[in-house]
Amino acid sequence: MGNLYEVNQNLSSQMPLMTAPQTMGLYPKLADWFENHIGRYAMLYCHEMRDITLFNKDTSDYGQAAKAVKILFECIENRGGLVSCNPADGDAWEIWIRVENEDLTTTDRCYYLFNYDDAVIEV
Repeated sequence: MGNLYEVNQNLSSQMPLMTAPQTMGLYPKLADWFENHIGRYAMLYCHEMRDITLFNKDTSDYGQAAKAVKILFECIENRGGLVSCNPADGDAWEIWIRVENEDLTTTDRCYYLFNYDDAVIEV
């Protein structure tokens, strides 16, 4: 059967892609998260793909949370189709994206979006 990741990956592969209205329903929740649960930095990370995106939110601009969500969904769309996006343990988001492989098959990959403030050291 495999490990928990493989089980979740198998379950994800059986789900349809999220519709545009479902995706739009995530905007307020993610904007709230960017506004209230991170200071300046957030990371979108997929261990399996070694894919890292760092968000640097300008804390002096009120509209940055909404802009960050817009850019997040552009990043997701650039990688593939959104299968699911749910809050995860530790004040993070678990995001499953269906990606197309070089052989034109698809595989679902898990990305995590989480606060990265404590990992960035500015000097």
